[in-house]
Amino acid sequence: MLQFIRDQASGWIAWVIVILICIPFALWGIHQFQGGGQVQSVANVNGTEISTSAFQQSYQNQRQQLQQIFGGQLPALYNESRLRQDTLEQMVNDELIIQAGVNNGMRVGNRQLSESIQTLPLFKSGKGFSTDKYTTFLQSRGLSAAGFETDLRRSILSQQLIAGIQRSAFVTDAEVEQTLKLDNERRRFQSLTIAPAVKDVPEADAAQLKAYFEDHKSRYVVPEQVKIDYIELSRKAIAGQIKVTEQTLKNLYESSRETLGTPEQREVRHILVQVDKNADQAAVEAAHKKIQALAERIAKGEKFADIARTNSDDPGSATMGGSLGYISKGVMDPAFEKAAFSLPEGQISKPVRSSFGWHLIEVTRIQKSHIKSFQEARNQLLKTYRKDQAEQMFAEQIDQLATLAFEQSDSLQPAADALGVPVQHSDYFSRDGVPGDPLLGNAKVRGAAFSPEVMADGNNSEMLELNPETVVVLRTANHRQSHPQDYADVRDQIKIQLRREAALRQAQALGDRILKELENGSSQEQVAGQHNLKWSEPQNLTRRSQGQATPQILEKLFKMPKPTQDGATYAGLAEAGDGYTIIALLGVDSAKPGDEGAVDKKQIEQNLASRIGDQTFSAVVKSLRSRADIKTFMENTSAPANF
Repeated sequence: MLQFIRDQASGWIAWVIVILICIPFALWGIHQFQGGGQVQSVANVNGTEISTSAFQQSYQNQRQQLQQIFGGQLPALYNESRLRQDTLEQMVNDELIIQAGVNNGMRVGNRQLSESIQTLPLFKSGKGFSTDKYTTFLQSRGLSAAGFETDLRRSILSQQLIAGIQRSAFVTDAEVEQTLKLDNERRRFQSLTIAPAVKDVPEADAAQLKAYFEDHKSRYVVPEQVKIDYIELSRKAIAGQIKVTEQTLKNLYESSRETLGTPEQREVRHILVQVDKNADQAAVEAAHKKIQALAERIAKGEKFADIARTNSDDPGSATMGGSLGYISKGVMDPAFEKAAFSLPEGQISKPVRSSFGWHLIEVTRIQKSHIKSFQEARNQLLKTYRKDQAEQMFAEQIDQLATLAFEQSDSLQPAADALGVPVQHSDYFSRDGVPGDPLLGNAKVRGAAFSPEVMADGNNSEMLELNPETVVVLRTANHRQSHPQDYADVRDQIKIQLRREAALRQAQALGDRILKELENGSSQEQVAGQHNLKWSEPQNLTRRSQGQATPQILEKLFKMPKPTQDGATYAGLAEAGDGYTIIALLGVDSAKPGDEGAVDKKQIEQNLASRIGDQTFSAVVKSLRSRADIKTFMENTSAPANF
C-alpha cells in the first residue's frame, strides 16, 4: 500500500501536488518566528498541539473563500461559529493524516523536497529556479528556510497519502451501467414564472415600518470598522523609478548582442545513404559509391528533389523531396552543419559523411542573421535592466521595512522616511473587507487590521504579502465599535424590504392557485391566458445540464414523478427573491451520446471512482479519529493569534 502511494507521487500526480502545495503556504501551515512567549493551542492531537496562530490563518482564508463564492458575504446558514468549528475540524483531520503517514513509514526525502521547491512556479524566473525569488518569499513572510521546508514536507506527505487512498478506488460494471442510466435521463419541461409585482403593492405606513424595525433591530447594525495606515512596497513601482543612463544601456547592449536578434538560418534539403556508424570499411565504401552515383545523376540534369524521393534513406524528408526546412547552427550533426553553412545559396555539396551515413546537401535559401541595433533593442534592454535591478532592490527594501516596522512599532513614518515611500491611508472597512479590493479584500490584511496586537495595542503589523509583487505593513489609524443604526437611517431601506416581501407573498399565493387549477384539469393555455402569463418554450435537460435552468429548478425537476400518457406532472417552486415558478414535466427519456448534457461510460466510471475514493478517504479519517486522543479548545478559536 505504501509503495503504491509513493508511486502515485510521480508524474502528473507530482504536478498536482506541487500546485496544491502553494495553498497551505498561504493558509495555516507556515511557522511564525516573530515574538515569543507561550503558544496557546486550539487542539491537541495525539500530543501534537495546533496553535491559535495556525488556526487564525486558516480561519481567515476559509472565510475569504466563502465570501468570494457568495458575493462578499457569508451565507445565512454559515455563521461565524460554524465556520470556526469546521476550520478546527479540518485542521485536526489534516494533523491525523500526517501522523498516519509518518507512523506507516512514509517520509519525504531531501531530493524530493528540493525538486518540489525548484518546480514551484512561485520561485521560477526565465532561467529556471530563482534563489532571489525564494529568498524574497521567505523574507516577505518572516520565515526561516527550515520552517518553510518543514511545512512543505508535511504538505507533500499529506498529499501522497490522500492521493494513494483516493486513487485506489474501483467500480463494477453494474454500478457504471446503473449510474449511466440515471445520469443520462432527460426530462422535457416547460415553466411558468410569476414575478413579484412590487409596483402593485401599497407602501407600508409609519406604524408598520417602525414595528418592523423594532422586531428586527439585530439586522440593522453597523459592524465594527477600522481605518488603516500602511506602507506598500511594489516590485513594479520600484522598477519604474530606477534611473538608467544611456551608457549603462550601451554597455548592456555590447555584452548581450548575440541574444538580441535572430541567428543565420538556411533552408536545406538532403539525400541520405545510410551507413551504420560501426560499419566496416567495405560497407562505407559501397555507400560512398552509391552517393557518388546519385551526385552524377544530378550533375547530368536530374532534379535533386526527384532523386531524394526515390533514393534517400531518410523517410521523414524523402517524401518532401529531401526538404529539412530551415536549420540553425547547433541543431544538426557537426559534419552536416559545417557543410551546410559553408555552401553558397543554390549549391550542392560533395558527399558528406555524418554519424548517419553519406549525404548530398543543397542550400536552397539563406536568411542572414540579424542583430538588433541599439535603438531597436533599447526598450527591451531598459525593461530587462530595471527588472533585474528591481529584483535586488525589492528584496533589500523588504528586509529594511520588516526591521524598521518591528523596531519602531508605534509608527510607520520612520520606515517610510528611510525607504522614501509615502504612508498611505484607507477608508473605514469591516471584518468582511471590501470584496474585489486588492488591499481591503485580502484576508491577511483584514486579519492583521483587526488583531489585538495592531488594533488594541497600537503596533505595526508583520509583513504581509498581497501578491508575489507587493507587500505591505499596516497599523490602525481609527477604530469604530459596532453600533445599532438609527431608525431614520434605515427607514427607506425597510420600506423597500416590506414592499418586496408583500409582492413575493402575492406571487406565491397566485402560484398556488394556478397550480391547483392545473392539477384539477385546467389546460396550460387556459391558466396562462386567464392570468396574462406565458409558458416558456419546452426544453430537454439532463441532471448535468448547465445554464439552461436554475439549480433549484433542476433539482425539483428530477424529483418530480414521471407524467402519465394523458398529460403533464406539475410542481411549484418559490425561488428566493425571484417569485414563484410552476414546472410542467412533459416527458422522460434517455439522452444519447453526443446530445447536450449527455455523459459517456468512461466519464461515469471516472466520476464514480472519484466519489468512492472520497468516501474511502472519509472512512479512513473517521477511523483515525475514533482511535486518536483529540482534545479541542473551542474557547481559544476566538482568541488572537500569539505571534
